Amino acid sequence: MTLPLILGSSSPRRMQILNFFSLKFEVASPPFDESSLPFHGDPERYVRNLAQAKAESLISTYPDRVILTGDTIVYREGKLYPKPKDAKESFTFLKELAGNWHTVYSALCAFNKGTYAIEVQRTQVEIAPLTDEEIRRYQAAVKTSDKAGSYMLQENGSVIVRSIAGCPYNVIGMPIGALRTVLHHHGIDLWDHL
Repeated sequence: MTLPLILGSSSPRRMQILNFFSLKFEVASPPFDESSLPFHGDPERYVRNLAQAKAESLISTYPDRVILTGDTIVYREGKLYPKPKDAKESFTFLKELAGNWHTVYSALCAFNKGTYAIEVQRTQVEIAPLTDEEIRRYQAAVKTSDKAGSYMLQENGSVIVRSIAGCPYNVIGMPIGALRTVLHHHGIDLWDHL
């Protein structure tokens, strides 16, 4: 690969994980409105479509580059838990997730010259039971406004996570196994960038 990869994401967490490797990349924020894509009840299809739409929004700007995009959603009992609109919605999300298991879906899409490689991973997460006061303290201590489900697994955000089944990097938004697969499809081997 002669030109750097385009990471179509403004997520600092995805940048941090990609920086685990010596892969050269540039960051571009996809000009795609996530709210324009309706949810029809299938979380896996929905997150795939989001990741692909983000890549498509960057193709005209970077026609000769490998474009990597991703999306992460939180899903429980037929309901999506996106990034909260405000503190009130964040509280509601945490209240509903507390004491329960939910599923985190992350999709990664790598596009280059008309070809897509898309992988979706699922991780089950159990949130501990929380009092209203604990939820408020969590909101005050942890930046939740840009996190699907209004929580995060890393650092002090993990205080509410009781159990996890699956890839933790999936919950953070960049499952490394899926990353290796989609990049390999375009001739980029992560083993060459350890």
